[in-house]
Amino acid sequence: MEIRFGRSKHRIQELESENRRLAKVQELLVDNILAVQESETKYTGNAYKDYASAIQEIALKYNGYADWGGVQVGNIIDIRAAYIIGQGIKIKTTDDQAENELEFANRFIETAGLDHELAQDLAREAEIEGKILIKLFPIEQPVLVGEPMPPLQIGMRWVSWTTNKYSVNVNADDYLKVENVTWQSMNKGQVTLSPDAFIYKRFAGRLDVPNETMPRVGKCLTHIENLDKALRDWRQINKLYAAPTPEIECTDARQAQSVHEQIEKINWKIGKFFAHTGTFNYKQPSADGQKALESEIITLMKLISGATGVPIHFLGAPELTTKYGAANEGLLELIAMSTSKEREIWRGAYKELLTKAMKMWNAVSKKTPLDPEKIDIELPQITKEQWDRLTATWLPLYTAGTISLQTMLEQVPGLDVEAELADKATRDATALANLEKENETLKLEKATQGKDKANDNNQLD
Repeated sequence: MEIRFGRSKHRIQELESENRRLAKVQELLVDNILAVQESETKYTGNAYKDYASAIQEIALKYNGYADWGGVQVGNIIDIRAAYIIGQGIKIKTTDDQAENELEFANRFIETAGLDHELAQDLAREAEIEGKILIKLFPIEQPVLVGEPMPPLQIGMRWVSWTTNKYSVNVNADDYLKVENVTWQSMNKGQVTLSPDAFIYKRFAGRLDVPNETMPRVGKCLTHIENLDKALRDWRQINKLYAAPTPEIECTDARQAQSVHEQIEKINWKIGKFFAHTGTFNYKQPSADGQKALESEIITLMKLISGATGVPIHFLGAPELTTKYGAANEGLLELIAMSTSKEREIWRGAYKELLTKAMKMWNAVSKKTPLDPEKIDIELPQITKEQWDRLTATWLPLYTAGTISLQTMLEQVPGLDVEAELADKATRDATALANLEKENETLKLEKATQGKDKANDNNQLD
């Protein structure tokens, strides 16, 4: 009985040990399953799902402070801003009696710096934040004793959402009607602007959510980061290909030891000749991984180009334009088309800016009021298609005398036809006067030469 009991006790111990092992295996399986589920829930095609985090990341990447994607984001924003503004702001009149309005508009543009790089800067900030807020205010200029009062001017300043986190408040029953803009200033406390003292334009987002304006580049930030990481992986593969591992295959351990001793004896390095009894080779990674990585890079570039409207050769792959049969002219038309909406929004923004500036000037100056309806804004941009149309259609008609110069000039986007014709008339008048002067000079010289010749003949006689 004792022997049977001892065997039963031993069997029980075996079963308990097996149970503990199975429990440990089950615990490991559960941990692995939870880890897989957690990794699946963490993986996402868009790591920036709210406006604030996306704008902060775009700003970091644009300034070059982010770990990934700085070069691509910087190029995309700068290129889009350049195409949106094009040749700059062009003021035109809609009325012949608009001298005062034109003078005010030109002075306002010059005072604000919009005739220089500021227009590009504002377009760039709108590409980063997806919106633009500009406040207006009268400029108080100091007057020296005995000096005349300087003309009243209206100034403008861009308000950054990244810095101020301003909130645009709309009517509860009409979200297209903006009531005011508020933010908390570190120096002035609560700041509130009424609609007549600012303009606010959105370049993205839904109409009923005025403060959520995800810019184009914000919708593909994860793709941009994956592109930058893939380029880094490609560099690591190229590094392995550039520095492969030498291998000498020997028949047995004794031969391997012999070769090893010879290498140590001669201090062999790559570049020196080495005779041995084994088979020499280089160990390199397979090219299949490199091809797959190249395909990933190309795919990401195409996705980013489609999302932002920036041609793929601006993303660093100009050879793809010929590889896939895409002409450069067509790609440039792509970015012109993709920025057409933003250009129209900016044209309306500058029109509204001038309108509110004139109204503010009218309220403060107490002088003859300016009429904003006499002024309009253009953002001229000449595309290849327009140039082709000019050179292939309109220029031959003008050369043949079928159309006038004015009709020809009216086809050039952004050109002030009246100013150009007036300047041409001045140049023609000056050229004509110079020609008449030269003719008079030639006549006088010929007459003088004739008199001198007659005098010479008289002296000979």
